[in-house]
This record gives sequence, C-alpha cells and structure tokens, in this order.
Amino acid sequence: MTTRKGIIIFVLSLVVLFSSLTTSAQEPRFGGTLRVAIGTSLKSIDWMCYTQVIVRQVGYHIWETLVTFDDKFRIIGHLAHDWKISPDHKTYTFYLRKGVQFHKGYGEMKAEDVKSSIDRYIKKAPSGSALNVNQVEVIDDYTVALHLTKPSGPAFLSLLALPSEAVIIFPKEIMDPLPDVNGIGLKEAVGTGPFELEDWIPGEKLVLSRFKDYSPPDFPAATGLGGKRVAYLDKVILIPTPEPSARVAALEAGDVDFADEVPATSYLSLKDNPGIKLYPVEPYFIPQAYFNMARGPFSKSIDLRKAVLAAVDTEQMLQAATRGYKDFYKVACGSLFYQDIQPDLYSKYGCEQGLYGKGSEFEKARELMKKAGYNGEKIVIITNTDYYYMYASALVLADQMGRAGFNTKLEVYDWPGELDRRSNLDAWDIAFSGNSIRMDPNMAYLWFYDKKKWTYFKEYKWPEMATLVEQDMAALTHEERLAVWDKMMRLFIDNATMINVGEVKTLYASNNKVHFMNWYLWSFWNTWIEK
Repeated sequence: MTTRKGIIIFVLSLVVLFSSLTTSAQEPRFGGTLRVAIGTSLKSIDWMCYTQVIVRQVGYHIWETLVTFDDKFRIIGHLAHDWKISPDHKTYTFYLRKGVQFHKGYGEMKAEDVKSSIDRYIKKAPSGSALNVNQVEVIDDYTVALHLTKPSGPAFLSLLALPSEAVIIFPKEIMDPLPDVNGIGLKEAVGTGPFELEDWIPGEKLVLSRFKDYSPPDFPAATGLGGKRVAYLDKVILIPTPEPSARVAALEAGDVDFADEVPATSYLSLKDNPGIKLYPVEPYFIPQAYFNMARGPFSKSIDLRKAVLAAVDTEQMLQAATRGYKDFYKVACGSLFYQDIQPDLYSKYGCEQGLYGKGSEFEKARELMKKAGYNGEKIVIITNTDYYYMYASALVLADQMGRAGFNTKLEVYDWPGELDRRSNLDAWDIAFSGNSIRMDPNMAYLWFYDKKKWTYFKEYKWPEMATLVEQDMAALTHEERLAVWDKMMRLFIDNATMINVGEVKTLYASNNKVHFMNWYLWSFWNTWIEK
C-alpha cells in the first residue's frame, strides 16, 4: 500500500499568483456583514450537478470535498486527512477527520454521509460515471473505501477535488430518498463549510452566515481552495448586479462593500481613490464560443468550423472584451490553458497550424464555407450581458462572420437566460461561455467524454478523445499524463472544436475597511472588516 497526504497532480511554476493578496499589520477581527455586488444571479446552488462558475463560488462557502487543491495545484486533504491507494490502484481508502459538523444541527459527518453523497454523484452528476466507482464501502465511521472498475492514478484524486461538478458531502438524512435535481437539488442546502445558507431569493439576494461550529483542517494557513479557512464575517450578502457600472457606482456610494468584475474602464477612476482597494485577478477567464455539435451545420463539418476560425480575429475580440485596455488581455493560440501559470500545459499548436493568430482571413473563410457546402443557413449566436467579456466578444464574432458571408443572428440574454436557451440544443449554433482555470486537464477534456450523462457536446461522438480521456485516467505518473494531454490538445485544435479567444484579466474592488485575501475567484473566508 502507498500513502499520500499531498499527491502532486501537476506542479506549476507560479510566476504570478492569480490575485493580489492583501496584507495588514492589524489583527483580523470577527464580526460585520459584507455586502457584495456580483455580476449575475444563480438558477441553482446544486454545486454537484451544475458547472457554472457562480454556483461553485457560492458552493465553496457551504460545502467541502474529501480532497482539494492547494495553491500549487497539489492535492491536499480537506474532509479526509489521509488516504491509502492499493497496489493495483483500484481501491482508494479515505480516513475522515473527526468532529466535523454539518450545518443546521445535522450532527457529525461520518462515512455513511460520504457514501450517500458519492452515490448521488454517480447517479446525478454529469461526470458521475467518469469516476468509474463500482462500490463505496463503509469500513467504519471514519473510514470509507472507493472501489474502482479499473486502475486509476492521479486523475482519480483530481476528479474528487475538481471545483466543477464537485463531489461534495451532504448529510445522509437529506439524501434519503435520493432526490431529483431541482432548484437546490436537495431538501436542504446543508454542508460542512465555513458559512451556511441563511436565505436565497433568486435574482435578489443570497445570504450566507458564519457557521459557528466550523472545523477547518489542520493547516498553518490557507492555501488554494483549502487549508486554514476562517469565517470572520457574520454574514455575506450576495446581490446580483449585472451592469458593471452599477456595481462600481454602488461601491462608490457605500451601498456595497465589495464589487465583482470591475470593468477596465473604471481602473483609472478608482486606482487613486483612497477609499477603494483594487485586486487584480490575472488570469481570469478565456472567453469561449461553443459550436453546437448536436445538430446544425457545425456538427457536420470541420471545414465550416475552420471557416469561422479563419474569419475571426481573436485579438479584436479581446480588445472588445476588455474595452480596449491592452494590459487586460493576452493573445493566445487556442489553448485551453494559461501561458504564464500553466507553462507545461500551454500549447502553441493552434498558431503553428494556422488556425489561430491571424484572423480576418475572409477569402480563406469563404473557400472553406464553399467546401463545406454552406448555403446561407441562419447561424444563431447566443450570448449574455451579465458577463461583459462574453457579450463584447460575441458582437465582434457576429460582425466578422457576417463580413465573411455567414448569415448570423445574435440573441442576447442575461446569464440564466442564456443557460436556459443553451439547454435547448435545437435553438442555437454558437454559444458563448468562459473557461476558468482548469486546475487539472480532465476538468476540460471531460466535456468530450462519451460516458458523461449530459454535456453540450454529448451528441458529438468523438471516440479518439474518449480513448485519450481513459488513458489519462489510467496513467500512473505525471510524465505519462503530460504525453496524453499533448495528444488531447492537438486533437482538440485539429478538430476546430470551439473558439478559445484568449486570456482576459479583471479587477475586484472593495472599500478600504475590507481586508480581502483570495486565490483566483472570489471567496470570503479569511476576509474581515475593520471597525
């Protein structure tokens, strides 16, 4: 048997931490309410079954996983303090921390809760079948063994740690009988995290309150998504405020204490304001446009997808997404990963193959359109205004495709509205989204795994990618996984699978009484407010 407390999924050379960390000579204090203007509203808070970033940002505070990522992308214990891997890599045994309490009086977390939660994940989560878990065995109150159908290496632990469709742990009592996915997907939103859900009025507010019985793992400090997490704040009130200028105005007027995704145009007016603190978040997102692979012209023709890539100038899209502020974007080559912080994963293959890096090649686009047999069919592009970088990128894409000869129709919604529209695969041809940091490559490539219960690419049969996903799951070393990831990225680019626009950064902002410490996307443990 081999034992690991910190198995490295992949160690990255972090030149720049994702977001600035505030430091202060003052001691943190408990108390206070943090009012936060967020960019969009939630249609669900079922973190296990939904992939949207805002769902995970709320979920971080309420729920926890067996293991998680530290700030170097290594796996560390979270609800499990240790684990053991069998010699055949088919059984992973986890040793749970004792004394961890659930919210709302549900008592101590034990192995039966882990079993019922993982059973739900396997049955309900889109990536549940990708775990390849055959049996969840309760050995005693604090020991649970996951028996796999086939050997798996580091990729299995990374799946248990992924912040998208998270393998979060609920009390067994709210899992019996196994509920269907709905607004929260459960009878109650109960976890073990530093905050508990107090109130949620969709579209109006979501209130988190400090969980007084929270038990953090034994770490000297916070690290990544885990470590020592302290809920100093009494409450966090999340207020959907889709218009960026309205978020800034609310902060300046003192109506909120913290603003999500501050536009680049506000940087000059805020940077010298003594009452405001700015927090650069770099990188933030890769704007993306999905081709509909279930139906329509792009599902049938690689050439037509390549025609769009020939027409589009991704730098113009980035300029629009960041309102022309060059310091807020970085041109890339269609990679799913980030140049500076993921150098062993970032690929220039898209530029080498001529699919990225040029743009506005309208004659080339027309030749490919003719080769694909395109006859002027309407191309429906959907986007939203809640995330400005998606909206602005879509405007440029529609214009450039039109100049190449595509018949485009742009439909604009709020973010929940786009998600509703996107769920109808007969209603669109290109849909905008964003690629957050993929802490492990399977967070990206599982999109195309044919064993997923549901994905926007589910109907696109791609056996070559499915084979590579399974090879990644079976790989036992980082070096083996790197070789597989390179093949995946090349296949992804050669197939013109989607439009990866490039890297954008953003700003968070707060009043000067807030002491905010964050890693990448906002979270509010270890955040406190001066008197």
